[in-house]
Amino acid sequence: QTKAVEERLEALEKDMHDKDAIHEYANLIKGVAPKGGVDSQYVMKLQSQLAKAVKKMDATAHQMAQVEQSCEEVVNSLKKEISDIVEDRCRTELELRKQLELLEEQKAEMQTEYDDRIQDNQKELERLKEKASASVTTSIADLENELEETESKLEQLNNIHEMQERTIEELNQSLDNAPADAVDNAAE
Repeated sequence: QTKAVEERLEALEKDMHDKDAIHEYANLIKGVAPKGGVDSQYVMKLQSQLAKAVKKMDATAHQMAQVEQSCEEVVNSLKKEISDIVEDRCRTELELRKQLELLEEQKAEMQTEYDDRIQDNQKELERLKEKASASVTTSIADLENELEETESKLEQLNNIHEMQERTIEELNQSLDNAPADAVDNAAE
């Protein structure tokens, strides 16, 4: 629509500055003029028509300038909006990348912490096994009590181990989902 308006304005401006068109208008006016002497009323009428035509041309030129200014304002406004949208998307993508890096660091820290706990638990289990085997000379009742304690601790260790495995799996799932969520958020 803007292009069509610009084309019409260019054609009008060209006609206003086209000397051949102006000469043709002058010839048409001469052609309809009376052949005899020039009447002063006729001259005044022509001057009035000429003044009206000049006034219309000035008004048209003013309207053309207004249309051009309006078009420039619209184009500048659209450029600014596009720039703001691109800047916002870049900022969002950067924030999502930072969040992803932070999640990966947290996952690595938790993995290390859980691995350390598992090793400590295994050492404790070995110590308890050694203690149990070393105390064969103790009474059966003491051994049964110690065995129950060991089984209880072993069960606790297994529960902790299962919990740690679930937590690691959840972290992996959240990290796997984080890039997809980041892309979805950036698209919005």
